[in-house]
Amino acid sequence: DTDNRSDAKLLVVSTTQGATIIANENILSIAIYDIAGRKLNEINNINAERYQFTMPLGVYMLQISTESNTLTEKIIIK
Repeated sequence: DTDNRSDAKLLVVSTTQGATIIANENILSIAIYDIAGRKLNEINNINAERYQFTMPLGVYMLQISTESNTLTEKIIIK
């Protein structure tokens, strides 16, 4: 069997006020967790290859779901 799914490629750029996520396919949802693993926010129905959001200073884990994959990325907003 061959897997015909394309692998999602992400670029996560943190700024002093938040982050921008750029993907090579549609981002479907983003869940934002604090470093202790508590879910802080979930953004659904994005359906775009680029998404920008603001967050206070801190360290976060992002669970990003695209059309073909779910990826986890750590970001630092400073």
